[in-house]
Amino acid sequence: MKHGNTLKGHVSIKFVQVVIMVIQFVQEGHRVAVEIGKTYDPPLVRRTTS
Repeated sequence: MKHGNTLKGHVSIKFVQVVIMVIQFVQEGHRVAVEIGKTYDPPLVRRTTS
């Protein structure tokens, strides 16, 4: 039982690390998208960001 718990804990830590990585990647991608939107300023981007 205890061995199963430690394994589950290890997996959840890995999962949290992956989630954090994905969140950071999404935030960075959003920032880049906003920068591109400022540069080209198409109506679609202006509508979604504001």
